[in-house]
Amino acid sequence: MDDRRLDEALTSLRAHALTAGAEPSLPRVDCLGFARAREVVLDPTRLTSQEKAHLKECRLCCTLVTSLERNLPHLTFWSLLKQALGQLSPSERHSVEYHLEAGGCRSCRARQERLRQSLLPVLQMPSPPTPVPPHVVRAAVKGPEVLASAVSGELEAELIRYRGDLSLELRTRSAPAETSLAAYAFQDERGGSLLDGYAVLRPDVEGWYAAEVDLDAARYHEKVGDRCRVLWVGLVDPAVLSEEEWARVSEATPGPEAESEARGAWLNWCTHTLLAGKDLPAPAQAVLQELTDRLH
Repeated sequence: MDDRRLDEALTSLRAHALTAGAEPSLPRVDCLGFARAREVVLDPTRLTSQEKAHLKECRLCCTLVTSLERNLPHLTFWSLLKQALGQLSPSERHSVEYHLEAGGCRSCRARQERLRQSLLPVLQMPSPPTPVPPHVVRAAVKGPEVLASAVSGELEAELIRYRGDLSLELRTRSAPAETSLAAYAFQDERGGSLLDGYAVLRPDVEGWYAAEVDLDAARYHEKVGDRCRVLWVGLVDPAVLSEEEWARVSEATPGPEAESEARGAWLNWCTHTLLAGKDLPAPAQAVLQELTDRLH
């Protein structure tokens, strides 16, 4: 969670309050207030019996808590991963400590512990070069050109340009079915993600698993440009993703126009993850079920 996302959450809360349409209520002496409401949303065990009784009868506090539950952003997979690796920028470290220590978020602490116990392959590609605009090279480049590459153990990544089109190719020998979800993030010097997404690895030749992510060149130049300082790529334990990130996984799922092999790989991963998903929260299982139905 960073200042931008917190501001977005607060803006959403204000908009909700303005459009609720109900008679405005004045806060009572025993109302929770924003800071206390945030505390109990991040850690519901903090809620006292008196506060529970108050929430049942106070529409103002109930609305505040419900809105915070819906809109308060949680730490990203990348923030938790970089914390585990000691790679947080100063601004990221402040946000992570504020959320985990001062806020005491039970959900993110559980995800943090899960990630530490099951750290999967990850790599960094420092400062990927900025490709020249697509219209400049579309006719000039005759074959694929590797703009940048990185290897970490059995995990490999290449940023490739061909006639102005961009793709990110991922390969690994360590991708059993339950860990075949890969994530990537082009990040700026403060650790903020400029462009990120997900891909499902599928069996390739000679025991490798691979995935290719098509990156719209115009969007890449708009979002990333010359601001990228590192590209992160890693395999993901589904249990460490936040509810917000599950929505991004849903967005990355191939549509009806995608090739059958890609859709089949995603379907296999969704089916396996759903069947083995006893540690997944209900929202994650709901997304997986929706994706399974969509991909059939």
